[in-house]
Amino acid sequence: MPYLQYFTYTSAWMALAAAAGAVANATLSILADANFSANYMTVAVTQAGVLVANWAGDLLVNDSGVGRDLSNIASCTYHFQGSGQLPYPFNPPRLFARNSSLVITVVNNVAVATNVQVAFHGNKVYPERPGNES
Repeated sequence: MPYLQYFTYTSAWMALAAAAGAVANATLSILADANFSANYMTVAVTQAGVLVANWAGDLLVNDSGVGRDLSNIASCTYHFQGSGQLPYPFNPPRLFARNSSLVITVVNNVAVATNVQVAFHGNKVYPERPGNES
């Protein structure tokens, strides 16, 4: 029976220049020890060191494990962030394969320097409880 262990994969902060259309990327590497089942995603945005809710930038996530994007185009973070107070739920949870990568691309749609960080909250999925291997 699979053993689930809570874990969060968080990107590095992506710095966007103060120009509409500025692009930044970050790569999250899913570790080799277990597949990862993402239940929620959160997007944190700061401008001039202040946390911003409802940032109108665009977000695209590519899952290298299956060679697909999570959406057909870069989508406004409003779709994921809402009011910025609740996480975006994956329903059903999204499974990311061990040894894969998530490439996160963000686009600034405002002429303000912006920093963005994306986190995936969920569980590492082990075939059995670590330490119980035969």
